[in-house]
Order: sequence, then C-alpha cells, then structure tokens
Amino acid sequence: MTNVNDEIAAMAAFYAMPPGAREWPASETGYGDTLGDAILLEGWIGKAPDRRRELVKAGALVLAEIEGLDRAAKRAG
Repeated sequence: MTNVNDEIAAMAAFYAMPPGAREWPASETGYGDTLGDAILLEGWIGKAPDRRRELVKAGALVLAEIEGLDRAAKRAG
C-alpha cells in the first residue's frame, strides 16, 4: 500500500488517542459519526489487546511515518 494521504500518521493518531475520545461526536467531519470513525481509515481495523500495546503501535507507526519522510527527502535530493 502506498502512503499518499498520511494514512500511517492517521492510524498512529487513532492508537495514541485515549479510547474514550474515539467515541466523541464528529459527524460534522463527514467521515464518520465519532472521532474514531473519522480517523480510522476505511478497511482498517483499530484493535489491540490493551492500552500499552496500542501505544506501542502508535509509536511504531510514527517512526514509520518519519522514516518515510526521510526516504522521500533523500530521493528528492
């Protein structure tokens, strides 16, 4: 999958946000009824066995996004 719209960063944000915040109303975004729905990408499933694992995933996804930016900058010269 190509990361063209910051999908990795969006998923990191989903995992990093407090689980309760995922249920905040967000229907005005046009992307879902809740903040979690608005951030979670279509076809992606945001699940982890516990909060610690969610934060580990968030950190790994942030690192992957940073490394992708670094690779793109290197290619651009």
